[in-house]
Amino acid sequence: MPKEIVILTDYLGRFSSKQKSNKYRSGKDIELMKFYFKDSGYDVFIYPMLKAIDNIKNHPNSFVLYCSAEDPGLRYKSYIEDIIFHLEKTGNKPIPSFELLKAHENKNAMELIRKRYNLDKENNFDSNVFGTYEELLQFVEEKLIDYPLVLKKSTGALSRNVLLVNTTSELKRKAKKLFQKDSLKIRIIEYLRRIRHKHNYSGESLLRDKILVQKFISSISFDYKVLVYGNKCFVLKRNNRPNDFRASGSGLFEYQKEISHDLLEEAFQTRIILKSPQLSVDIAEKDGKQYIFEFQALYFGTKTIEFAPFYFQRNIDSSWELIEQTVLLEKEFVDSTIHFIEYEC
Repeated sequence: MPKEIVILTDYLGRFSSKQKSNKYRSGKDIELMKFYFKDSGYDVFIYPMLKAIDNIKNHPNSFVLYCSAEDPGLRYKSYIEDIIFHLEKTGNKPIPSFELLKAHENKNAMELIRKRYNLDKENNFDSNVFGTYEELLQFVEEKLIDYPLVLKKSTGALSRNVLLVNTTSELKRKAKKLFQKDSLKIRIIEYLRRIRHKHNYSGESLLRDKILVQKFISSISFDYKVLVYGNKCFVLKRNNRPNDFRASGSGLFEYQKEISHDLLEEAFQTRIILKSPQLSVDIAEKDGKQYIFEFQALYFGTKTIEFAPFYFQRNIDSSWELIEQTVLLEKEFVDSTIHFIEYEC
């Protein structure tokens, strides 16, 4: 059986993200990836997303590598989801799986994956997801809430739309600002419905969006961005912003050689559980326990690996070793993908 890799690019011919790309926002070097795959005995076929459905018929049961998108409103990302969902349902093997694509730029889906795979074994976060402001109000009325909480909008990076709340009134007020307000035209139509059918109509929500709340983990002044590629971890320490609980987007970053092996193992095992060759993990440690705040399996930032002067490698005996060496992003991507296909699928 031939060893085939199908790579799907976006409408601009790009594949995924890369900090040091050849052209601004041009993604990974696809030809370099192709070279490394072919050097390992794989045939590589590159198609734009537009032609995926027709061309994939020539490669039944193939492994499919693809990119996501962070376009305004995630409209193109939604299109990619349709394509990958179809390919997964028709016998191909998208890497990573559709559910992990669904979790990209979708913290609600990510939290549901956390629950599904029991990644939060001690219920440290106790996350709850919502689709309307009314659902949040129902949650507040029915549940005895232990504040403080972290309130998040489902989309957004660099700690945008991530808020700390200490009271129910504060939760309601801040959540109301996060929910997407309908256009003036839609609101007028809805108000007219309520007037016309006021005795026989339950008004539809005018504040809809995906948000979540979770328990606040206190007394953490920094976290780590860990990029797991196969059995290697690239780690960037991120200090919190001044007088803030958030580290993402602070710019206060440093590479640190003294990293807990338990933290590295937690990040690595999360990659194994989620069945992805690469994983980005935002993780912290407190009192000997590890807390994974967020994770992504594709289209995550690559600065951590591209600028890393060293990395941590997991050995056969499960020990971790510091390797003082820089790496090439495309080669690490290919090597970890091949290892995943040959030993973990």
